[in-house]
Amino acid sequence: RAALEKVERANRLEPNNLGILAVLYLAQYRVGAYQEALETCTKADSIDPDNPAILLRLGRVQSHLGAYEDALKTLTKVNTLDPNQPVILSALGMVQYRKGAYEDALKTLTAVKRPHASTLAFMTMSLQQLGRTDEAKATLEQLRGLLKDKPFADDAEAKALLAEAEGLIEGKKP
Repeated sequence: RAALEKVERANRLEPNNLGILAVLYLAQYRVGAYQEALETCTKADSIDPDNPAILLRLGRVQSHLGAYEDALKTLTKVNTLDPNQPVILSALGMVQYRKGAYEDALKTLTAVKRPHASTLAFMTMSLQQLGRTDEAKATLEQLRGLLKDKPFADDAEAKALLAEAEGLIEGKKP
């Protein structure tokens, strides 16, 4: 919180500084101030509307707030501006999954070279939703193996997604 307050002071002095806005967004996001992070990203986007980094942050926070339609539009735009970037494809695929577009999600997520834990979790869930249980189970095993390694072993978000994927395969509703 102290770091957030320091960045907020800097932002009051230089409200249109994109570097400060980026740090402010990260601080807000990390402390769970998602609505404030959305406002910060929206402001940054109004200053530099075709900046892929800003758009990626905006899409992520929109998704986190459950504004999946907005996130889909934002992440599709950033993927057009900076195509085939793994972090963008992962975020886009996750939103496609949350919107129920499982085929699109799977296509997007499988385009990620060297997927990280959350990408594998959403691939697993997409496969399961499409009735491809054997492939889903194989991908789930990849995810479990990845989570045994540092730095993923202590990743709470990845573990939550693992539990969601396991529950889906076991027939439990997410």
